[in-house]
Amino acid sequence: MARKHVEEWLLKFLEDLTNTKDNSEFYKNHVFPKFKNDKQFSNWVDELVAGTKKLTITVPNNTDIEISIERCKKLAKQMGHEFFQHLYIGSDDPDIPPYKTNEKYMVIDQSVMRLAQFSDTALKHSEDNDSVDNATKQPIGGSEGASITHSELQILGGLGLKATLNELFKVRGGDAGSLRAMHASMAAKGSVSLNEIDQYSTGVGSSKLTDAYLKGMHIRATI
Repeated sequence: MARKHVEEWLLKFLEDLTNTKDNSEFYKNHVFPKFKNDKQFSNWVDELVAGTKKLTITVPNNTDIEISIERCKKLAKQMGHEFFQHLYIGSDDPDIPPYKTNEKYMVIDQSVMRLAQFSDTALKHSEDNDSVDNATKQPIGGSEGASITHSELQILGGLGLKATLNELFKVRGGDAGSLRAMHASMAAKGSVSLNEIDQYSTGVGSSKLTDAYLKGMHIRATI
């Protein structure tokens, strides 16, 4: 395809995407002239197609420039791209066979923030194993170590790390009997088996506390 036609297509795409000529005029007057010959322009287009280069769109606040979902869907349809796809959900657990979703879901590249802080100054560890909350049986004070978020628990569950979830959410999360058994095993053998200490489980304290609150409100629960 001739360079002129590619430039015209890109300029129209930018106009349709933002509903103004601001970005297309920028590319027409400042970006395209930088390519001194067709070879340089062709290499740049190849990089766009390969995804190693991206078109830069400027969308200032309080202006007529906007990028709407409906406009993006319309442009994608014109280009033969489908945002919504069936998902194939797999698992390392042999008891959970992979399956295809009935509904289609939007699949896009999305930037995310790290769920954990990797700075050394933010690391936290317990000083002892002596203090627990009488109600929840969870460590407090100097015995309190690093916490784990619900999002991190979901990731562990998605990875099929059931033993890790059991240790973090149950044994270290308020099951006083299992925790005592774990510490005793570590002191005696230097290792611990979750299957071995399960017999000493007394239940998670926070679950018992929540159940007591609900019963006090005359609400039957199976927590």
